[in-house]
Amino acid sequence: MNALKKTLLPLLLACLLLVPMFALAAEDDESGISGTQISGGFKDLPDQITAVQRPIAVDSDIHYIDIQVSLKYKIYEALNRNPFKYFTITPEFDDSIKDLFVFDKSNYTQYISDLVVVTDEEGNYIEDYFSFPFWVKEDAINGNYTMNFKVKFLNFYADVNQEQPEEATIPVHFRIENGKDAPKTSDGGSSDGTPEKNPSTAMLLLESYTLNPEDVVAGDEFDLTFVFRNTTSKTIYDIKATLSNELNTLLPANGSSTIYIEKIAADETAEATVRMRSTPNCGIEPAVLKVAYNYVQSKLAYEGSDSITLPVRQLPNLSLDTPYYPTEVYQGDAVNLMMNLFNKGKSTIYNVTVSLESDGLRAEETYFAGNMDSGASKSYDVMAYTMDGVSGPVTGNIVVTYEDDYGVETRKEVPISLNVIAMDYGMDEPVVDIPVDVEPVQTGMPLWGWIAIGGGVAVVALVIVLLVVKRAKRKKNEEMDDEMD
Repeated sequence: MNALKKTLLPLLLACLLLVPMFALAAEDDESGISGTQISGGFKDLPDQITAVQRPIAVDSDIHYIDIQVSLKYKIYEALNRNPFKYFTITPEFDDSIKDLFVFDKSNYTQYISDLVVVTDEEGNYIEDYFSFPFWVKEDAINGNYTMNFKVKFLNFYADVNQEQPEEATIPVHFRIENGKDAPKTSDGGSSDGTPEKNPSTAMLLLESYTLNPEDVVAGDEFDLTFVFRNTTSKTIYDIKATLSNELNTLLPANGSSTIYIEKIAADETAEATVRMRSTPNCGIEPAVLKVAYNYVQSKLAYEGSDSITLPVRQLPNLSLDTPYYPTEVYQGDAVNLMMNLFNKGKSTIYNVTVSLESDGLRAEETYFAGNMDSGASKSYDVMAYTMDGVSGPVTGNIVVTYEDDYGVETRKEVPISLNVIAMDYGMDEPVVDIPVDVEPVQTGMPLWGWIAIGGGVAVVALVIVLLVVKRAKRKKNEEMDDEMD
C-alpha cells in the first residue's frame, strides 16, 4: 500500500501542475485572439454601420426622386472594402411615406452587389452609395421627410450557424418640392378649423456639416461648420443647439458646447461654426457627436435632435525593429531575414503585408501578417536567395504596407545591404611572375677558394724557406765545429 502511494502521489502532482499550463495555452494562443472571439465571431467588437452625410435628395419636375444612402462601417470608410457574409438594406415605409410614392414592386431590399462605387479617371475610390429611386405622386404634399433604412449584416468572421445578423437603423432625409402645398388658412389652421398638419417629420434639420481641415487627426483642433434648415413654412426663433459626445472624446475648444441662432426664416438656412478639439483617444470608437435642438415657432417651444459621425483618424503607429541577417553570403546560398513589427498605436491596423524588394535577392513569398490590434506584434522571418550571376555588394528594402480604419495605406521601407561572395573567388585569376633581383651565377671555383689556396701555398712556401734557412745554418755550424777540432 505504501509503495502504491509513493507511485501515485508524483503522478497526481504532475497532473495538477499541467492543468494550469494547458489552460493558459488555450487562453492565449499565437493568433492573439481569444477563443470566445473566434467562436463568437468578434461579438465583443463594437462594429456598427452608420450613415455618411450626403446632399438631401429632391424630387425633379417629372416627379422622380433618387434617395441615395451612403454608409460607413467602423473598419473601413468604403463599405465595399469590408467583406460580409450577409448584408441587406431595406427601406421602411410608414404611413406618411406610403402616400408619397408609386410603388412598382413588392420588395425593395438591396445587397452588396447593388452598391454603386464611384471612382476617378485613375481608378481611385471616391465614394459609394445605395440608390433607391421612386416615382413621386403628383399630389404628394411638399415638405421634408425622413425614411428609415433597416440594415442587417454579418461580418466575414461570423459563424452563420450560430449567430443572428446584427441590425442598424439609418435615417435618411429627403424633400418633395414639385407636389402640392398643404392647405393653409390665415390663422394657421386648416379649412375645417383643425390645427394645420405639418407634412415634414423634421422641422429643424441639420442639412450638412463641414470640417476644416477635412482630415482631422486625433488630438487636433478643427472648425466644425453646421448648416441648419428650417423645413417649415414659418420662421423659427431662439434656436439653441447643444453638442455632446458620450465618450468625451470630442470637446469644444472654447469651453462652450452651445450654438445660438436668433432666427431662421421659412425654408431658409443658417450657418454656425464652432471650434472643436479631439482627444488623443478620439477615433478608437466611432466619433459620434449629438446635436440637441430647442427653438420656438408661433410661441410654441419645440425640440429635436440629430447625430453625426465625424471622420476623426487615429494615426497608425507601426514600429519596425532593426532587421537581422548575415552581412556576407556565398553565391547561391540562402539568407535568413528576420524583423519584428510592433503596433504602438491606439487603433487596429489592417492588411499588414511585408515583402522584399531587391535586384540581387529574392524571397520565396510575401508575408501577410493580417490585422494587428493595438499592442500586438508580428515577426517577419523568410528565406531569401541570391540571384544568378550576382556578386559583390547587394542592397534592397524590406517593404511594409498597412491600412488604417479608413483604408488609407501607409508604406514603410527598411534598407538592407550585404556582400555576396562568388563561389569561384580566386580560382580563375591569372598567375603573374613577380621579378626579383638575382645575383649572377659564377662558373668554376669561386674567388674565395682561390684566395684560400693562395694563402695555403704562401704558408707552405714560408715554412719551406724557414726549414732551408735553418738547415743551412745548422750545416754551417757543424763545419765550424769540425775546423776547430
